[in-house]
This record gives sequence, structure tokens and C-alpha cells, in this order.
Amino acid sequence: MKKAFPLIIIFLLLISVSCANRGNPSGGERDTTPPEIVKSDPENLGTNFTADEIEIQFDEYVKIKELSKNLIISPPMDPEPQITPLGSASKKITIKIYDTLRPNTTYALNFGESIVDNNEENPFPFYKYVFSTGGYIDSLTMEGGITDALDKQAEEFVSVMLYEVDSTYSDSLIYKEKPDYITNTLDSLTTYKLENLKPGKYRLIALKDENSDFTFDQAIDKIGFVEDFIEIPTDQFYDIQLFKEKVDFKAFRPRLSGHQKIAFGYAGDPELMDIKLMTKVPDSFNSRITQAKDKDTLSYWFRPKLE
Repeated sequence: MKKAFPLIIIFLLLISVSCANRGNPSGGERDTTPPEIVKSDPENLGTNFTADEIEIQFDEYVKIKELSKNLIISPPMDPEPQITPLGSASKKITIKIYDTLRPNTTYALNFGESIVDNNEENPFPFYKYVFSTGGYIDSLTMEGGITDALDKQAEEFVSVMLYEVDSTYSDSLIYKEKPDYITNTLDSLTTYKLENLKPGKYRLIALKDENSDFTFDQAIDKIGFVEDFIEIPTDQFYDIQLFKEKVDFKAFRPRLSGHQKIAFGYAGDPELMDIKLMTKVPDSFNSRITQAKDKDTLSYWFRPKLE
């Protein structure tokens, strides 16, 4: 009988090991339910808006992911609002507004897919908070598509803008003023939709806005536009073709960069630069022009040295 105890213990150990090797616990099914909004203060789609802070409360902890790529504020605010939390999880999102808002204007903050739950990062897709500083919400829309003049594949993250054509409008506004309405094609679409518009006449512009400053920089941005002004409301689908403009030539103040060299800075096509002598030089005078490598500068070399 004494020999039976070790055999029983070994048998039990074998059963235990066998059961342990049958598989690891699965941990349950993956949570695929997106977060839900419990409350907004002030309420979404409110009118006569005067608040300087917005709170959006959720039923679970959320975080904000890639906000700069997703958030579209139309019309743009200057300065931009502060949105928290960034980098941590919370059950509420707070938006602090520092801009002096326009009167009788509908504002839309589209978060794209930046709001996700804390555990599985299930997105709360394309949440949009809309308010009006006037007595009603503007609700007109317009749509279109983006193509590229040279490339088969259209650019990603193209900004599409509307400038209201009123007594203050000029074609130079795109260089210095933010638009009245804006949307973005984001990273996977070649179509766009502008929403919460008011009736009126507009200039329609598309920009590959490299500086993300809502203005056209001829040196680096691609641009596209509809030739004629457009009228809202409209049911027309507006295609816009992006292209790269040639930079307008501009010469900058020259500087002496050596005993026998003058540097001429420029923007645009250097072939358009014509350097002429304004004073008399000796018969032995000669010169040549070279272009500085990787710089928008022409070097004017001369000899003999002029006193």
C-alpha cells in the first residue's frame, strides 16, 4: 500500500499537466463598440452661441488620436481652439475657444476619426460639433472631386475653400486671408463636401496646403480653382484640378559677398533676371554669372577689382 501513494501523485500530476496544455484562456471577445456621447454643454446644434468653452462627455474613457490630421474647423478660428486631453484618456473632451467669433455665423468642428476609446481604439467616426452665433444653423452643402494636372493619383489632404464674394473680396485674398469655409479630402478620398453653408456668391479654391496655414504660398503649394464664381445653393458637382504655378519672378536687394563678387537673390525663373552695369568700367573689365547650388542666388563675378 505504501508504494501506491507515489503512483497516485504521479498520475495526478500527469492529469494536471495534460489539462494545462489544452490551451490558454482567450480573454473574451474583442470590444468593437465605439464610445457614445452622454452629454454636450452647450448642446450640439445650438444657436445664439456665446460660450468660450465646450464640454463633450462620453460613456467611457476616450482619447484623441492624430488630431492635426483629422480636425477641420469651418470657418477657421484664429487663434485655434485648445482641445484636451491630448496624450491621455478622459471621459470628457474640452474645447476652449479664444477666437472672437463672427456674428450670425455657423461654425462646424469635424473631428474625423480622431476620437477613439481608450482600450481598443474603436473610433467615434466623423463626430461634428456645430453651433451658430446667430438665430439659426446654416445647412446648405456642395460637393466635388479633386484631380491632378500631371499625376494620375490625386494628392491626399487637399484643402477645399470658399471665399465669399462681397464688397471686400479681391483675388489676392488667397495669399493673406483665411477662407470663409473649409473642408479636406483627408487621406483616402478624392472627393470633398462643404457643409453648413449660407446662400451667396463664392470663389472656390483647392490647395495642397503644405504649411497648413489656410493661405496660398506660390513657392510650395499646388492650387486649383473653378474659373467662375459659384452660387450657393447649387446641385452641381465641381471638379477641381490641382497644378503647380510658376513662381512669379522677384529680384531681391543685391549684396557684396566678396571683393569681386556680388550676390543677387531672387524668386522664380532666373532666366528673367537681367543684370546691367549702371556706371562706366575700364576696358579691361569682364564678368561672368553663375548660379549658386541649391540656392536661389546668382553670383556676379567681375575683374579687375573696382575701387
